[in-house]
Amino acid sequence: MENKKNDELIPIPVTDFFGYFTINNIKVPCAVLYPESENPIRVIVQREVVGILTGNKKGGLDRYLKPENLQPFLPDKFKNKGLSESTHTFRSAANGRIAQGFEGTDLIDICKMYMEARTKRKLLPAQKHLAEQAEIIVFAFAKTGV
Repeated sequence: MENKKNDELIPIPVTDFFGYFTINNIKVPCAVLYPESENPIRVIVQREVVGILTGNKKGGLDRYLKPENLQPFLPDKFKNKGLSESTHTFRSAANGRIAQGFEGTDLIDICKMYMEARTKRKLLPAQKHLAEQAEIIVFAFAKTGV
């Protein structure tokens, strides 16, 4: 199977390296991709990134990156791009499912966005819990590594 990117068909990488890491007693699925001529990439399935950050795996990450008050803090990787341009599509060799994954470091950058917005007092009341969760995530990664 192939994936279309910039009007060119590219093969979808298949990973044999699928596992879990734990944050706050939550097992989070992740994978390691070995694209041709690139270094290994550690990815976290998109719905899991949403779940870790929000506590709810439903919905996409877009709505958590698009609010106007967060734009000054948005990681460069996500600026002026569709979310699909910032993810890696891959297939699990174990079950054949296709998934979208974010690089492990992307989660840290998203957390940093919320923490910086909180420091600058730019968060909306409904976003404050996201900054608190972001802090938990960053400290968990600091302890275990990405």
